[in-house]
Amino acid sequence: MKRRFSAMAKRHLRSQAGLGLVELLVAAAIGLILLGGLYQVFISSSNAYRHDEQLSRLQENGRFALEALTREIRMAGYRGCFASGELVNTLNDTGFSYAFNTAVQGFEASGPGTWTPALHASITGALGGSDVLTLRSTASGAAPLTTQMPPPSADLKVPDGTSSLVDGGIVMISNCSGGAIFQITNYNPSNGNIVHNTGSSEVPGNATKDLGQAYGPGAEVVPVTTTSYYVAANAEGLPCLYRKGATAAAAEELVEGVDNLQVRYGEDTDGDRSVDQYVTANAVSDWAGVLAVRVGLLLRSVDPLPKKDPDTRTYTFNGTTIDPPDERVLRQVYVTTVGLRNRLP
Repeated sequence: MKRRFSAMAKRHLRSQAGLGLVELLVAAAIGLILLGGLYQVFISSSNAYRHDEQLSRLQENGRFALEALTREIRMAGYRGCFASGELVNTLNDTGFSYAFNTAVQGFEASGPGTWTPALHASITGALGGSDVLTLRSTASGAAPLTTQMPPPSADLKVPDGTSSLVDGGIVMISNCSGGAIFQITNYNPSNGNIVHNTGSSEVPGNATKDLGQAYGPGAEVVPVTTTSYYVAANAEGLPCLYRKGATAAAAEELVEGVDNLQVRYGEDTDGDRSVDQYVTANAVSDWAGVLAVRVGLLLRSVDPLPKKDPDTRTYTFNGTTIDPPDERVLRQVYVTTVGLRNRLP
């Protein structure tokens, strides 16, 4: 009986022997297939996430760029209740940086590194093939006159503590009958006294103290600015939308990932205060007749997508065809038309 049990146990043990080589190879192959599938799912999910992230960031940049430009274009040429007519410019320099009677001015990219008309010296680093837009308007911080100004050369009185007014600041004073540009040579925040003398060390300085009329309560004093928008490369070589004040030391990076800026100007050619044509900067006959600006932006994703095919397409917007570099990036075009609120009926 004992020998019989031993024999049965031996046969059972032989039937429970380990896997053979073939079984191990099959199991390994199945495991590799499963791992490969998991890897593909991971890679696909990762690529989809990166694509969606870059697309979301691109769209956010596009919306922000259009919003910023729309706000500035709409307010270009603001003069308070003095809606039309020439501002009296009392400055020693009435050129590009201080040409506040020209609310909108543009430069059409006419070649790889040329613009018509030629760019002003204050605009540096602009990428060729992309337009430049210059806007002139008021900044925030208007201060009302508190007392009547006796003769035209007298000092001005505004509420004390007005932080927007500083020594050397370029400002506009206006009421419903006129306006003038001058430079503050001294501002006393403790009593709100503004001095605008000639012959000071400020640049550009005032050529005259005569503002054209004696302003009184109801007039306001407000800073004015000249700001240009253009595309330039940042420190990492990425094209970005920049803005720069004409007298500022450095430009400010506004939006990253902007490949190109194309601008058309809606011009009133018959004086009926409605747009008759949209033209390039070099075709504008009179900047005072520009009532609207049509802005086109070509944006790209900030980071490349290694698994994406290179973008070899050309893009036509605002009447111009752009052929950007063949890169593994996402691109979208954004176009909007903005009326100059202070020139429309």
